[in-house]
Amino acid sequence: MTERSALRRRGVELGILLAYGAVAVGITWPLAARLSTHLIRSEDTLFHYWNGWWVRWALAAGQSPYHTRYLFYPRGISLIYSNFAWFNIAMWLVLRPLVGGLAAYNVPLLFNLALCGFATFLLTRDLTGDWRAALLAGLIYQCWPYRLHQLCHPNLSSTQWIPLFLLFTIRAVRRGQWQDGALAGAFLALTGYTRWQLLIPAAIVGGIYLLCTLPGQWASWRRWMPVLFLAGGVAALALTPPAVLLLREQTTTPADLVVDQDEALKQTDLLAYLTPSQNHPVLEPFTEMIFDRYRPSDAGARSPYSYIGVVALALALLGIWGARRSAVPWALVALVLILLALGPVLRVGGLLYPAVPMPYRLAARLFVVRLLRFPDRFNMFLALPVAVLAAFGAEKAIGTGRRRSAWIAVPLVCLLGSTILFEYWIGPISLDRAQLSPYYSELAAEPEEFAVLNLPINPNAAKSYMFAQTIHHRPILQGHASRPPEGTYAYLDGHPWLRILRQHSEMDPELSGVSRQLASLAEDSNAGFNDR
Repeated sequence: MTERSALRRRGVELGILLAYGAVAVGITWPLAARLSTHLIRSEDTLFHYWNGWWVRWALAAGQSPYHTRYLFYPRGISLIYSNFAWFNIAMWLVLRPLVGGLAAYNVPLLFNLALCGFATFLLTRDLTGDWRAALLAGLIYQCWPYRLHQLCHPNLSSTQWIPLFLLFTIRAVRRGQWQDGALAGAFLALTGYTRWQLLIPAAIVGGIYLLCTLPGQWASWRRWMPVLFLAGGVAALALTPPAVLLLREQTTTPADLVVDQDEALKQTDLLAYLTPSQNHPVLEPFTEMIFDRYRPSDAGARSPYSYIGVVALALALLGIWGARRSAVPWALVALVLILLALGPVLRVGGLLYPAVPMPYRLAARLFVVRLLRFPDRFNMFLALPVAVLAAFGAEKAIGTGRRRSAWIAVPLVCLLGSTILFEYWIGPISLDRAQLSPYYSELAAEPEEFAVLNLPINPNAAKSYMFAQTIHHRPILQGHASRPPEGTYAYLDGHPWLRILRQHSEMDPELSGVSRQLASLAEDSNAGFNDR
């Protein structure tokens, strides 16, 4: 490839990345118009915003971000179990001085969506050799309904590194070049740094692909095996420091990493794969009545977000039929992920069929599978095999060379792409104005050092208290931890008044003796600051 053609190729790729960026703006509208004033409506958004604020605060103070006394004061809490979305946090740290905290949080969400589409475009272009089919595959992966409903969890929805890990793993096997192995390992490490649990689906997808393809490449094992070992070595080396911290913490201060009731409730209803989102502004009237059947009323309507889409499903089936041998690994990956997402008990239209043996029951004997907590989360990663199979199908539908002239192929791609966007559209995304009482700014201006007691002491309100902390910068006596280690609530439960308030979170805090109890808390607060 000449230098001029290489530059032209990079220019085209940049244009495609920008196109996916425009799609990201469109499917999350009106977020782009309110970058500096609003956040995606979810308590979890407030928690992830706090993560960035805390990392900045800790680094400025010259301390480790993996432990804080700003939550559950005065004992503090380890944050080793907290899933920091490090790529988002790094972008937040860079952008915050330039555009402010809220915009610095929102911009990475849009960028990650664009990268999801672009990474899948690169992977499927390599697999099919057809950039038009790859465009559609990237669109499916980027706008996958489960992803759009998980934007409040940037450490779950940011899965752009997995397609890149697979791209360079496949290249490493095909070409046996060292740089491919190094890049495969680097992108696998980035997957782990985005969220530890993302390594589970990455291992499932990569493992199945290699098991299906390596036997046919065995004659050249001397060429690709050292490169794959290099990939594993790079990933292991990069992930060793946080892995050591995690193992040490689990040994000294263990936490419950798996909750059994999560597996029992938060699985996927089989019919949800055929049901459009309940937030679709056009299709909602046709699907609204069936959503309550899919989930118990106390579990929330999660599984309807597992919609595959008519176009994506039709293209995927066409890809399985047309590509045959090349489609086998991806079809097997899709089947495995669906079986895992269905959970331990088959649910169809809200009805349970406990007599049906489910593969998840066997897979759950592996503790690592249960670390993902909710079986329906496997639907996030189903996007990749569906997108790849759809690329195979689109390649066949579009045709190449004389079989399909450009004046037919381009409109067909536009039609398919528009239909995919329509199917996956969730309407105006729900936003909340990130506006807090001026009182928190007044707290920040107080010269004394003190901790803040937020009432009610309610775990559901803890994330909003943490968001307020990014304004007042004072330690608080509670907080949120997805996997709280032992002793997290020791101070709250050790104080008689706080123990009552925690046990009865709706209780009126204006109890008799409130002054005496607050005086006792003030003494503990002062003692805590004096001990620092």
